[in-house]
Amino acid sequence: MLAGCLAFSRMAPADVALFEWNGGALPGEQPFAPEVEDGDLGEKKELVFSAGKPAVLDAPFDAAEHSALTVLFYLNPDRIDTSEDLVGYMWDESPNGFRVRNAWGKLTFEAGDGTQNRYVTTETHEALLRPHAWQHVAVVFDHGKVSFYLGGQLVQTQEMDVKSIVTSPDKRLRIGAAPNGEPTNYCFRGRMAFIQVIPETLTLEKVQAHMKSAGP
Repeated sequence: MLAGCLAFSRMAPADVALFEWNGGALPGEQPFAPEVEDGDLGEKKELVFSAGKPAVLDAPFDAAEHSALTVLFYLNPDRIDTSEDLVGYMWDESPNGFRVRNAWGKLTFEAGDGTQNRYVTTETHEALLRPHAWQHVAVVFDHGKVSFYLGGQLVQTQEMDVKSIVTSPDKRLRIGAAPNGEPTNYCFRGRMAFIQVIPETLTLEKVQAHMKSAGP
């Protein structure tokens, strides 16, 4: 599979990524591109979103309706006591798209079907994410059922009213900041690696396989 951004038709087969970054060249022009560095996550390249300058990765994305979607990535945040967009395709107040966020150390997933957008958050007493440590994150959307995985283990499953995710060609996938506005809007600070968005529901075994193939 080629590194960078991959866009496919509505009939994309299973296991074909709508987007993948696995250490290759960044797709297209990136005026606020994060740094790409060697790091300590195995042999993988890392995207560095530093506090010294705004950084965001924008990429084209397939326009389609998805009843199943999985978002996977490795995350090493500088801090968790904040609200940050991690991987998203949804403008504020927009009824379509999706996004994964850090909400003060908890994971939030928001989705829209073209008429409404809803979100679910991991309801844990303590923060899930840890600063200055690599963590594997997977969010699986299956006809309105959202499963959160951290470190290859199921953390929580919740139901939401939205049963499908509608994306449109006039927006772009954004990594490291809110999909709308400047890169300083809800921007992420830290490192990310091996990012995939897949148009299917991954099983626990496949989530763990992704974690092992990408991790140290």
